[in-house]
Amino acid sequence: AARKINVRHRYNGKRKQSVKSDDVCLNFPRIIELEGDHMALVYSRHRQGAEPSYSVVISNDFGKTWVDAPPNHPMTDNVNNAGIMGYLRDGTIAYIDWSPLNIKWSPADGPYHWSALAKVEAPIFRFRRFSKKEELMEDSTSKVLNLPGKVAASYELYGTLIELENGDLLTALEAVVGTPPPDQHLRCTTFIVRSTDGGKTFKHVWTFSPEMDGKLVGDEGFDEPDLVVLANGDILCMMRTGSRSPMYQSRSTDGGYTWSKPISI
Repeated sequence: AARKINVRHRYNGKRKQSVKSDDVCLNFPRIIELEGDHMALVYSRHRQGAEPSYSVVISNDFGKTWVDAPPNHPMTDNVNNAGIMGYLRDGTIAYIDWSPLNIKWSPADGPYHWSALAKVEAPIFRFRRFSKKEELMEDSTSKVLNLPGKVAASYELYGTLIELENGDLLTALEAVVGTPPPDQHLRCTTFIVRSTDGGKTFKHVWTFSPEMDGKLVGDEGFDEPDLVVLANGDILCMMRTGSRSPMYQSRSTDGGYTWSKPISI
């Protein structure tokens, strides 16, 4: 039986009614827009002392009600709540996995220890495309090429895949690199990659160094990036730098080839 937790709150000097919850934490939601009134929601379920699992629920009424996705639903085993997702101009939905295929690691190694075990020089990711009718149309791989320095790193992917007017695909990847300072547990970098072949390969375009003015940016360097194309054609990259430090942003005005120095927001 799930352990129950009683929580009492005070509000304006009065006790509120007890709130009961089990020890399962539901978080990190990802909403996927499908055809018509259909939507899918992917989220993680964390229970103390156990590995996280992922659930998919679907809605056929614009999100008013949700039901568990059937076992044969194409997204139940193909989409995580992390990773990179993009809505392409041909009406399909592209998705790149959170971590590379060519690594060997276990989450049981601890929340940060796995990054020391998951290092690869040339990451290969699983790449999938879905129709908005919830059909799996492609299940292939995507390689990241010409990374600078051939440095082994561990990779985590979050954020958005964008399609530019010329058909190129652009996204931002995160890597844990090098050794962090003694008082910090991560040293992360964000880099921009571009695909001209529909996602089969991505080539390195730009790297945001973890350090500025000789010091690690924030608590972790640049991680968990996201991209958006603005109405004026600029591309904005927003990056996290840790749980207790500011977010930073950088801007490209030439289609993602060059980027401004990141500034704190």
